[in-house]
Amino acid sequence: MTPNAPAAQPEIATRRAMRVMGVLVKSTAEEQDFGAFWDRFMARAKEIEPFRAEPGWYGVDYLPDETGVFEYIPGICVAAVAAVPEGLVVRDVPGVLYAAFACQISTMPQTYGAIEEWLASAAYARDSTRPGLEFYVPPGTGSAIIYVPVSQKRSGR
Repeated sequence: MTPNAPAAQPEIATRRAMRVMGVLVKSTAEEQDFGAFWDRFMARAKEIEPFRAEPGWYGVDYLPDETGVFEYIPGICVAAVAAVPEGLVVRDVPGVLYAAFACQISTMPQTYGAIEEWLASAAYARDSTRPGLEFYVPPGTGSAIIYVPVSQKRSGR
């Protein structure tokens, strides 16, 4: 998948399950500061590197709860981890169906807007029970893929 314009159609595919280790951040839409979230991760990334299972970085995004608080984990895909360093978390991300939108990091806000437009008329609906993913590979290229968990809409919806 190559970075594309925000309005491009996504690739629909099932991703395999994986495990991510990173820094857990809880925030609200009003208080979010993704630059600061990633700074916190970068300060700890060297501790995670020995466990790395594949290239790239992930942002694991859990939708807000009823109070408006969401969880975001900037991290790295890891293999088995015997002991998680203090201050870090490990989360299993299930293998589910995703709509994958390739973009440049600089166009992510526009891409998120295009995703909402696409969802409004797509044959798929967001699966709010699963986390979304942002995949940055390789770091420093400016490229990202936004994975939105989806399920096929039923007829008549």
